[in-house]
Amino acid sequence: MFQLKLFGASGSLRMYANAACPTGPDGLCAGATRTVTFPVDVTLELEFGEGAAGRLSYWIGSDTSGPPTATIENLDNAAWGGVERVTLGLADLNPLFRSTIGDQPLRFSTISTSEPRLFWNDFDRGAGQAVAPTRPTIMMAWHSLLGDTCKATAQLPVVASGSTALSGHVDVYPLEVEDHLSIMPTVVVVSSRPSTVVFICEGEVSTTSRCVGAGSSENGSWARVPRSGRYHVVVGETFPLCGPYQLGVGPLALGTE
Repeated sequence: MFQLKLFGASGSLRMYANAACPTGPDGLCAGATRTVTFPVDVTLELEFGEGAAGRLSYWIGSDTSGPPTATIENLDNAAWGGVERVTLGLADLNPLFRSTIGDQPLRFSTISTSEPRLFWNDFDRGAGQAVAPTRPTIMMAWHSLLGDTCKATAQLPVVASGSTALSGHVDVYPLEVEDHLSIMPTVVVVSSRPSTVVFICEGEVSTTSRCVGAGSSENGSWARVPRSGRYHVVVGETFPLCGPYQLGVGPLALGTE
């Protein structure tokens, strides 16, 4: 969507922003540059608008009372096809940036949005905040039960560190796999909807949990337990559909391979 760029030599560093746009070179439009001295505050305001009414404004420095350092206009959001998730962080750092930052902290703070779902998972809820189980614990290695995602109550908009977006609510089952088993079980969910998926998450369930699963077969979506231990099984939908499903925990004979 956008990125901050730093260039120049030590003592004469300049910063500017790029934003995704279909009319600029390589699909990027650049804003004006400004000389900076670290530490520095940068404030960005991204307006999605409608069609080509998008705008990125940024202030370099702590004073945001006046006009922005630069504004990139006419960002055509229609060409993006929607935003599934947003990632904040550092990427493709050059030696100049690393040597300039050194051991100084880099923080993202005071993040707000008028879009009710865009930052829901990390900022309104809190990154890593656990989702409580909503279904009974699966104690046996070989188990079968029925569920219904229309009746699910847990809120988990994304799973597996944001790799998969989920629609609506999810069911969360605690799962305990004993260490004496010679064959690790596979969890399979079967429904009449191709949107129904299953994940196995290590430890507690959150938007940043380490999860495996959502392999597909003609019999449904499946995930294999990697080793003995305590897990949580998440059943949800990738599209705005819901309905009954069957959840099975057992050997590969369930038809996953």
